[in-house]
Parts: sequence; C-alpha cells; structure tokens
Amino acid sequence: MRGICLSALLVSLAAGCGGSPSEQPVAADTPPAEAPVVARPPQQPLKVATVSERIPVTPTFTPDEGQAVLPEPADGSPEALIKEVTRLAAATLTSESGAKAVGLNAGADALAPIADSAVAAADRKRQADIVQLSMEVLVQTKDDPAKRQLFGNAVHYLTAAQARLALAGDADAERQLLETADSLRRRDARSFAAAEASAKVVELARLKAERDGTPELAAAYARQARFFAAEFAHDANRAAVTLLQAGRWCEDRGHFRGAAACYGAVAADFPESLFAAPAAGSARRAALVGEPLAEFGGPTIDGGYVRPEHYRGRPMAIVFWSPTDETVPELFAELDAARRANPKLALIGVCLSEDSRMATAAVEVLPTCPQIYGDKPSERGFTNPLARHYGIDKTPSLWLIDSAGVVRT
Repeated sequence: MRGICLSALLVSLAAGCGGSPSEQPVAADTPPAEAPVVARPPQQPLKVATVSERIPVTPTFTPDEGQAVLPEPADGSPEALIKEVTRLAAATLTSESGAKAVGLNAGADALAPIADSAVAAADRKRQADIVQLSMEVLVQTKDDPAKRQLFGNAVHYLTAAQARLALAGDADAERQLLETADSLRRRDARSFAAAEASAKVVELARLKAERDGTPELAAAYARQARFFAAEFAHDANRAAVTLLQAGRWCEDRGHFRGAAACYGAVAADFPESLFAAPAAGSARRAALVGEPLAEFGGPTIDGGYVRPEHYRGRPMAIVFWSPTDETVPELFAELDAARRANPKLALIGVCLSEDSRMATAAVEVLPTCPQIYGDKPSERGFTNPLARHYGIDKTPSLWLIDSAGVVRT
C-alpha cells in the first residue's frame, strides 16, 4: 500500500466525520512524489544508529510460567507499521565523516540544517518513508474508534516528517502539511489529531522565521499562532500558551506588532485564563514601541517621586532590574558613561527586589540616579505597579525613550 495518495486520504478523512455527504475520496492518477533524493551514491557509507544502539538496553528476561507475553504485531497491521515508524523516527543517520541527521524525537536539533548532501538525501528518503507508513496507519485506523491512539500517533509522525521535509525546502510537503491540518480540523476540531497537526503548522512557521529572520516570516508565525488559538479556543491553556510563546519570540526579536497582537489575543479571548492579566501587561509593553510613554512613574527609594514630565525634552534610559542580576553593575556603568557623554540623557532605575535592605545596598553601589521602588511591601518585586502594568517578568530590561518622549526599544 506504498502508493497511497495523500490528497485522496485527506478527502476521506474530512468526509468520514462531519464532511459533506457528497464528498467522496478522489482517486489520483499518480501517487505523490517522493521527497527529492540526490541521484549519486553517498560519498561515505551511512549507518542508522537506533535508540537501542545508543542507549544501554536491559537484558531480556524469561517470563515465569503463566506470565503473559505480548505477541509481536502482525505484519502490515497498524501496530506493526507504527512500530516501524517509531524506529525510523528515533534513528540517527551518520556517515563515516561524522555528519549526521538526528531523529524526529531530538527536540530542536531534529530540524537543524544538514550540511552533508548524502546524509541530507538519506534523511529525505527516511522522512518520505515515515510519511507513507503513517498514511497507511491512518487508512487502517481512521474509522475504528478503538484505534484512536494509533491514529493520533500516526498523525504526530506524519506531520513531523512533513514539517521536516518542508523546512528542507520541499514545497509539496509544506502544502500537504497544511492540507492535513485542514482536513483533521474539519473532521473533528476537538480531537488530539487535529490539534497536533495544526500545532506542527505553527511550529514550522516559527522555525522558518527563526532560520530566515525576515519580518514577513515573523508576522506569518504570529498569524499562525493566532489562527491556532482561534481554532482551538476550547483548549484554553494550550491556545494561550501558543500565543504567549509566539508573543515572546516576536518581542525578543524586535517584531513588536506581532508580539502585541499575540499578547492582546490572550487577554481578549481568554479572560478567565491565569495568563490573561500578565498578557494584558505584555501587550501594553509591546505596543509601546513607536508610541509616547504616557503612563510611567512612581515613588523612589529615597522618598522622591518620578513623573514623565520631569524629563520632557530629554532622552531617557529606563532599567527594570533586580540586585540578583549579575549583569546589572556593568549595564548601569555603560549607561552612566553614555550619560556623561550626553548630559541630557536621563537614567532611571526601577528596582524589582522584594527585600528593601538588599535593594538599598544594591542602589548604593550603582551610579546615582532616581530608583523607583515600591513604598509598600505589596508593591515590590514583580508586583510593583509598573511591572504589573507592563507585564515585566524578567530582568534586566532596558527601555530607551527619545527626546520627544517616544519609546524606541
């Protein structure tokens, strides 16, 4: 059954549960093309190091009399096929030169570029095999409720292989991944399989943005995260976490519009979630870039008070920090040097220590500048009103404001 047509399978999946009665599987003239493989033989012999070869295995034991022994699955059964898929997915392909392609279970390394052309070709063939075997499992299990777990496992491996091929430049694999996710959503949007396939689409968007670093791909990642959250809003925690991860990723790389949109979606669409309040603050923070800093200020550790109007017409450097941050002395020293070079630069600290004695001791050894600090124990640390309002959850964090009062970064 190696010639299964993915498009026909996807039509049958969508029609099998919740699809239009008129929809029927469409036979394709030709099976989907295998992933491209380099025609020439490898320059170095390749070997597959399986999990059992890389990890010591406990010796097998002879069962006691009467003890049940699970039989090997029958050849061609979905159990046997998924066992082979699991073996392929866990394997590491290596060449004599040391080049390797890790298995699909290797986390972030599983999608790292493969420089060696022979290993890359072998890996593409491996992924194509996983796609075909997983499709065979789907065909055999799609209408059997008792095989739901096998169906979900097959979707996991199918979409992981499609994502890996797509990241390697296979446009057909990327299109097939999108079609797989769409068909499974239409089949049963509340199923594990549907969420798993759509999550792979989001992951692929992130990896492409991470690899190429363009604003367009970053925006596409943020859009995919928001689409996922909208489609799987019934799983509020997973949807919110997907949005928060995308928001943080975008913000850390300077894509503030996408970050604000993802954070804002958490606060607006999942108001009962534990993530809603901090996400609202993060949305305000990300939306600040390019806007005037209007809401800022607070009591200082020496009894004063900071207001934005005190620094009108002057550029500002604002540091949210904690005494436990090892880089803080060096950061303040650099900013103090910049202040000496440009006396108009205002330097302001926001100390987020819960311990007032520790905060006082730390301030004494830093360059002199206003240090905002909560005058009540309940307003210290990350419960400081400014930290809560802007969703500050890590330190040190540096904001730069120009002389017009506009936040630049």
